[in-house]
Amino acid sequence: MRDIIFHIGHPKCASTTLQNKVFKSEPGYLGTAKTMPNNLAKELQRIAPVAPSISWRKSEARRWGKKVSDVAKQNWPETERLIASSEMYSNNNKLKERPIIPFLKYFAEHIWTEGEVKVIMVIRNQSDKIASNYAQVSRTNIKASQNDFEKYVYKYIKKNDKYMDYALWVKDLHHSFGKKNVCILLMEDIKTEKFWQDLNSFCDLKNFNIQTMLSNDANSNSKKLSKNSWKLQEYDPSEKARIQVNNYLGLLWPHSIATGLRLPVSSRIKNVLCKFYANKSLNLNRGNEIMLTDTLKLELWNHYKKSNIELEKLLNRDLSKLNYY
Repeated sequence: MRDIIFHIGHPKCASTTLQNKVFKSEPGYLGTAKTMPNNLAKELQRIAPVAPSISWRKSEARRWGKKVSDVAKQNWPETERLIASSEMYSNNNKLKERPIIPFLKYFAEHIWTEGEVKVIMVIRNQSDKIASNYAQVSRTNIKASQNDFEKYVYKYIKKNDKYMDYALWVKDLHHSFGKKNVCILLMEDIKTEKFWQDLNSFCDLKNFNIQTMLSNDANSNSKKLSKNSWKLQEYDPSEKARIQVNNYLGLLWPHSIATGLRLPVSSRIKNVLCKFYANKSLNLNRGNEIMLTDTLKLELWNHYKKSNIELEKLLNRDLSKLNYY
């Protein structure tokens, strides 16, 4: 038996910490991690129907499963579990809010016959997550400022999508894989021993020392200035161009088609867009930080309150003390 564990995010929920400080040193780790060669987790990200992609091919998923099995037998013949991690697995797409779940369910039922498929998901209260996300992508937002952030929050609430309805995520995961094969961790617990004990137990970690993750600097957030404020990044036209090209090509040009042409074409388009965005940035009027005001926080709490009350029943946790409502 060889199980495979998918850590599916969410973004801004300690994914980089888990990848680079925990999973990277583990036998059976398939990626993602900085400077990591043969990144099989990244390969799966391109195959799965997560944004910018909206579709996937069963044949590619089967090839990936076979490749993972071969790599495991060659490199970790005694390891009874594999770990693939990418916060991008939790991306929605134009058609579905949780496309990774039916994809992994198919993988579990029709491809991975060596063991069980298990899932880890780390979540974070929606108000902090939205603010952190905004600060993270501010280097590609020419208008990034407190005023723009507030407009962004109200627009997000009005849109009323279910992407951050965590109760729906948990119920869908439990239904698809069974409760024993799903581990839900809260970002708010990351400085507690229980967070790391639960992760350690679920993943059967071999080289992990819980105490190393309990220091004050082990889980620091470089963009968070205070409890309710985040630092904005300088505008970067080249990064804006890169994201735009990756998004559109990911949607319109599958990785399996004309692979040799993809890189030179994308490079040319990026260069053109970079010059365009650089010219637009000549007269910037941006802010240096954003504040999650009490008014914004209350709006988001009220918006997600019903869902989060349902979530606390699923997790058997009092979430009102953790800024969920």
